[in-house]
Amino acid sequence: MSDSVDARTPEQRLQDEAARWRKTLREEQARHAATRTALRDANRLLLRAALHERLADPRDFDVYVGIDSVTDAGGRLVWPRVFLLVDALTAERPHLATPRRLCDADPEPSALPWLPSEHHQRDSAPQEPRGHPASDQGSAGTDRTDHGDPR
Repeated sequence: MSDSVDARTPEQRLQDEAARWRKTLREEQARHAATRTALRDANRLLLRAALHERLADPRDFDVYVGIDSVTDAGGRLVWPRVFLLVDALTAERPHLATPRRLCDADPEPSALPWLPSEHHQRDSAPQEPRGHPASDQGSAGTDRTDHGDPR
């Protein structure tokens, strides 16, 4: 006889089922919290990259405004609100704005300094210029004895 009789009362069966649903709910809530944290971190990185040309230190946006004030209920960034609040922030606190570039010779701004260090450490290490291996003597152009035509 493979059919076993369930000796539980209907109330016990309902309690067991409710317990299974509670466990499933808790597991899903934990996954949802992890996803929300990842989305918040990604939004913070996007904000820093987008604001590096507008603020001297994009982390100031978190200090004075906060990421919660520019995300909707689903966790998406509301870009028009971001730029409106950045304009208001730099109007109220002009010292937080990125200084204007004085000439075209200034280097282009980069978002790399605002990314967590593990993302850009390998890119920030000094590298030998191409065509000038480390085994060459002296710096480029200084080991040449002929000061004539550079061809």
